[in-house]
Amino acid sequence: MKPQGLPVIAFLSAFMLFSATCLGQDDDYRPSPESGTKPAKKTSGFSWDKVYMGGSLGLQFGSVTMVDISPTLGYRINENLSAGLGLTYVYYEVSSLNYSTNVYGGGPFARYVFAKNLFAHVEYQILNAEYYSFYPPERQDVHYFWVGGGFRRELGRNAYLVLMGLYDINESDLSIYPTNPIIRAGVVVGL
Repeated sequence: MKPQGLPVIAFLSAFMLFSATCLGQDDDYRPSPESGTKPAKKTSGFSWDKVYMGGSLGLQFGSVTMVDISPTLGYRINENLSAGLGLTYVYYEVSSLNYSTNVYGGGPFARYVFAKNLFAHVEYQILNAEYYSFYPPERQDVHYFWVGGGFRRELGRNAYLVLMGLYDINESDLSIYPTNPIIRAGVVVGL
């Protein structure tokens, strides 16, 4: 890992610790409407109203061609915090090297809304691609740890346009992404 990533890791660790502390402060009881003084157990559990799906579609054409299809499925844990899984499929081609591959993978993500339309985003992603720098060519897993944030714009009662800037703190030499950081745009719709 490069030394520049250490401050980001420290910030991210502090952010996660603070988030866990905030969640840990939630009291499991509330006053009962009947008695006014006796606590009643809160009802909690899974709700389809908190499930959302979305994703992004990335297109790049030229000497490097990239078609990225990345659906996501998430769950709103509370008003500000959500987590979920994302899948990724990428067609990747470098015309000058006569090289193309199909890349696939996915991983978990977490998102924390800290202002009305601003959020922090962390994501661990594993992508599997075929590399020709080895003979014979072989498929390898590449690990990404994205940190960043974004902006969301409401499109309707239950839909958002999302724009994110993400930085890979792993910075692998085998990365399929031509730049670091990357910009992602997509749509999120509640179910």
